[in-house]
Amino acid sequence: MNECPYPPSPKVIKAVSNEIQNANRYPDPEMEEELKRKIANYVDVSVENIVVSNGSDNLIYMLMDVFIDKDDVVLILRPSFEVYRVVVTKNGGVVKPLRLKEPHFAIKLNELMEAAKGTKMLVIINPNNPTGNLLLTKEEAEELVANYEGIVVVDEAYYEFCGITLSDMVKKYPNIVILRTFSKAFALAGLRIGYAIAHRDMIKLLKKVREPFPLSRLSIVAAVAALNDLDYVRRVVSLIKSERDRLYAELESMEGIRPYPSMTNFILFKSPVADLATRLAERKIYIRDFSAAIGKYYYRVSIGKPEENDLFLKNLREVVKP
Repeated sequence: MNECPYPPSPKVIKAVSNEIQNANRYPDPEMEEELKRKIANYVDVSVENIVVSNGSDNLIYMLMDVFIDKDDVVLILRPSFEVYRVVVTKNGGVVKPLRLKEPHFAIKLNELMEAAKGTKMLVIINPNNPTGNLLLTKEEAEELVANYEGIVVVDEAYYEFCGITLSDMVKKYPNIVILRTFSKAFALAGLRIGYAIAHRDMIKLLKKVREPFPLSRLSIVAAVAALNDLDYVRRVVSLIKSERDRLYAELESMEGIRPYPSMTNFILFKSPVADLATRLAERKIYIRDFSAAIGKYYYRVSIGKPEENDLFLKNLREVVKP
């Protein structure tokens, strides 16, 4: 599920424990404003460029509700995060898929811009899920946004693991929306906290379709506390990246296994075993099967703690051995 294998910061746990006594009350508006100020400072934008929501999935629904009507075309790179396709279809929109190409699951900017002609929205996950690679550089993204007439949605769920963001572009371009989450590096997947970074005019539109209380009191205080302990987040990210590199090297050394370089907290790999996910699940080792989205033999493994990764590698070797 690409969750963080480590618990939230001790400061987060303390803040949530203290706040539970107020769970009988709806969140005070000032609580959300404080969170937005913290996020704006973290991202280096104005508060008016931020909207928070119940996970980034809910932000996807909000975007489609605002912009996508029946028969509107949305360009989505494949393979990618499936929620986008589901929500576009739900709103009556039409998905125009653009296949990322092997051997690196890359896309050329001119091909992307050509495919985007006549579409109302373009979705880019950067770094991409499930392939783990960066799809656009900052320079390529600026050329794209400046010349595209529709809405560019950039999903930066894995920003903390790659350190590359397009957030400064929202100050200049009103047609780019960046989605972020507290589910990965901040270890708060269970509390469902997401936010969008966009031009203030875009933020106003998104707020029109937002529910009255998008975050619980506990979610708000958890997110604020997490942003108050960025040293903890950096340590967790460093541990995960170190394990990611070790896991990649181990997979690369295994006969028949081909891992793909990753800038996230997971690794996509190719295996000669067609039912690998099922066989590992029988051993209570759970990975994601991407045979339907990419092709047979493709799988994604989340980066866990060292002992979890060792257990995965041990069972993988036993299952794929000749």
